[in-house]
Amino acid sequence: MRQNLLVALIIITLIANIILGVELYTTLHPNINGGTNKTIIPISNVSITYKANYSNSSLYSFSFETKLNLNILKEGKYIIGIKPYGFKQLFVLIQLKDHKTIELTLNETTAIVKLNKDERTVTMFVSGETYANLNQSQIINNLNLYIEYINNND
Repeated sequence: MRQNLLVALIIITLIANIILGVELYTTLHPNINGGTNKTIIPISNVSITYKANYSNSSLYSFSFETKLNLNILKEGKYIIGIKPYGFKQLFVLIQLKDHKTIELTLNETTAIVKLNKDERTVTMFVSGETYANLNQSQIINNLNLYIEYINNND
């Protein structure tokens, strides 16, 4: 009798922990929950305006400035983020039209920002270190920069 009660309590505790774990995960990762109303907006027309590369043994440092044309279809909140690959260090600074800035690093890969429909051209400064000597297009590709519409709520 006691053994059955103990097994029942363990099963109930496990089920409750699973349910609470799923709720916590979906709260911390909002882009997983309700992904139907979100669209990824492609970033286009990337051009490098300044670049400096220098090497120190097996690490290659770089820094450059680039202009990005964003296709903002709706005014509202957006997630701007990176999914970096192959960087030892990375710092991305995005300057918006209203002089607000977004900072992204290997530790902070996303930021939530409110964008107007007229936000088109932004300036991006990128610096970091890689394990291979990459050209500008490879660095941009390895950044995996994206912008995702969340909603129009304030």
